[in-house]
This record gives sequence, C-alpha cells and structure tokens, in this order.
Amino acid sequence: MQAQERDRSRQARHRIAERSVGGWEDVVRRSYDSRIVASLLTNSLFRALYIPQTHPPPAPPSSRLPSLPEGKRPAPAPQIDPETLSRIAPFDPHIVQHSRDSGVDPNLTRAMIYVESGGDPRAVSPKGARGLMQLMPDTADQLGVRNAFDPAQNIRGGARYLRTLLDQFHNVELALWGYNAGPGAVERRSLPAETRRYIPEVLRVKAALDRLDPAQVKAARRVEKK
Repeated sequence: MQAQERDRSRQARHRIAERSVGGWEDVVRRSYDSRIVASLLTNSLFRALYIPQTHPPPAPPSSRLPSLPEGKRPAPAPQIDPETLSRIAPFDPHIVQHSRDSGVDPNLTRAMIYVESGGDPRAVSPKGARGLMQLMPDTADQLGVRNAFDPAQNIRGGARYLRTLLDQFHNVELALWGYNAGPGAVERRSLPAETRRYIPEVLRVKAALDRLDPAQVKAARRVEKK
C-alpha cells in the first residue's frame, strides 16, 4: 500500500513538473541533442533536482500569515523592491547600451544585476565574484574587464559572457545555469542548490520588469538622484 502511494505521489509530481512553465524537462528537450536528452532525463539525480525546482517549497509555518477577515488582509508584498530598483537605475544607460551591443534583453541584464548584487557595484561574494554582475576574476580577465568594480566594464563583461552562454546552450535557463554555476556544471549536469534558486528568481524578476510601467523606472531614477 505504501509503495503504491509513493508511486502515485511520484507520478503526481511528474505531472506537475511537466505542466510547469519552463520545466527542466522541456528545457533539456529544447536544448540538447537526442543522445544527451536520453542520458539526462533518465538520470535519477537530475530528475530529483529539477522536479523540486519547478515550484517553490511551501513557506515555513512561522512565516505563514494568520487567517484574517476579508477586507483586512495585508497587501501582497511587491514583486520588486523599489530600493533595489533605485540602486540599479543609475546604471541603466550602461545596461541598455551593452545589452543591445551583445544582443541580450536589457531586462534580463537588469534582473541578473538585481539578483547578483542588488545594484551594489562594490559587491564581493564569498567566492570572490565582483561587481554588479558578479564576475569571477578569471572570467573578468578573459572578457577584458580590467576593473570589475567599474559599472560600465562590469556590465559590458557580464552581457558579453551571457551572450557567449546563450550561443553555447541556445536557451535562457541553461545560460543562467552556466552563468551561476559555470558552463562546465551544465555539461556535467551538476545543478547546485544555489543555482536551483537563482534561475527562477532571475526569471521572476525579469517577468516583473517586463510588466513594469516605464514611469516607475523613471521615478526610481529620480529618487536615486535626490
């Protein structure tokens, strides 16, 4: 009986994953040749990794809101933090220029900056990644970035690197995987927990930016200038 219940639960998770927008199975089928697809999708470790990725885990009990009467429920949290948006806004000319030069959607670049550094050009990760788009020193050198803390150089290098990954993997999700974990991780089908969180968060922020009223972006710039 327990085995049957586990099977039904597993089948239900698979159905949810297959219906999810941007589900990893669909990503892989669109991105690899048939031999790699067969190897990847039959890999139990990969399937165990990508299925939870398709929908966020439930919130811990302590963070769940109590039931409130209709009309008194708190407003939902904004999808984009306005303070972070205001920190990114001054770099918008560089974002637009270098994204277009590299053939990358500017909102994808903005979303990556939002998630990578929160708009802090002096940000340094525990692993040593630097600047707005968190370039590792070796990667920065290869991209001709002499000063990763310079916003223009960092964004130019990050956009070029993203373009390289898009050309290599022909898919946004896989390019983000490679950007966060390294292209070798994609080739090895190694999907760290950090990357499982990173990819959907970048895509979530990009989707929110795509829906954002341009007036809100201008307002963020005005706030930053004050």
